[in-house]
Amino acid sequence: MFQQLADTLAPGQIKSGEFEALGMPDLGDDRETIAATARKLAQLVTQAANDLSPVFPTLTQSLRVDNSLSELPTAWTPEPGGKANSARLADATWVDLSTPQGGRSKAIHTATIDQSILGTVITFHHEHPTKPAHRELTIGHDHHIGDARREMLHHWAAGIAATGTRLGDLEDVRVPLSLDILVGKHTTDTDELEAFAESYHSNRTIIDDIVG
Repeated sequence: MFQQLADTLAPGQIKSGEFEALGMPDLGDDRETIAATARKLAQLVTQAANDLSPVFPTLTQSLRVDNSLSELPTAWTPEPGGKANSARLADATWVDLSTPQGGRSKAIHTATIDQSILGTVITFHHEHPTKPAHRELTIGHDHHIGDARREMLHHWAAGIAATGTRLGDLEDVRVPLSLDILVGKHTTDTDELEAFAESYHSNRTIIDDIVG
């Protein structure tokens, strides 16, 4: 509550004594609870920045824009594993990667997923009014893509776009040796993100319930 009010004012516009004159509640013994909870929140965010941000690259920005974290980020860049357990996207046996259309050096902005006669097609787009470019990645029909896997692929493709990958660099992106392994990583990483969010929200609720 105090921070929301302060955020509406320019620096130096109001003094601590003027806050008291507004009739703000005396938090009394709750001050220690708020301080301890704020420290816990700071630790949670620091840990998330170190452990989760490499996997969910928009997490830190999401917290800056909305510190209530009302929506969890979905862009996902999984750790592929060591060289013995991963492959370059151009060499992975479960996908086919096309040649870039419109230029190799252009950054990926968005990605879409569609079905074709060949299978599930992820198209990575460089959006430009006169010089668009794209590159396609196809997963054959021998890999069943249901709703859950389709959502996972959306999150993975969004992660590639969020990290500024160029169309020509897609071939060097490392991925697990099978689609099943990628699915398992998504489940594990999402569970960790949701556990962080639950702890973050519960600690914020403690403070919100005290200050109103």
